[in-house]
Amino acid sequence: MLKDINYYMNLPWTYQVWYEPGDKAYFVQVTEIRFCTAHGDTPSEAMALFETIFKDHVQVMINEGMDIPEPVAPEDYKGNISYRTTPERHYRLAKKAKRENVSINKLLDRAVEDLIDDVA
Repeated sequence: MLKDINYYMNLPWTYQVWYEPGDKAYFVQVTEIRFCTAHGDTPSEAMALFETIFKDHVQVMINEGMDIPEPVAPEDYKGNISYRTTPERHYRLAKKAKRENVSINKLLDRAVEDLIDDVA
């Protein structure tokens, strides 16, 4: 399949929007493709400008034959993560899980959720 600009514009990109007080501006970028940002006075202004800049940026990458990293889709993940730890940590996790009346998996899942709660 030929991957043209329309293909790339319809992928589920991961957008980041943040405010820089020193610049008094909102910035937008796509996590998967670095060095492509836009800014504006409001989040919606920054996003509108970014859409044009991002499309032009990807088109240049296509024209230059560059590799374009594609976002991963939620359905690409099955929910299985292999995690290795020390016997001491495993023991402490088991004790805490028992104390809270949950499985070790549930305990770890809560901890991971706290780490990623700001990721959409």
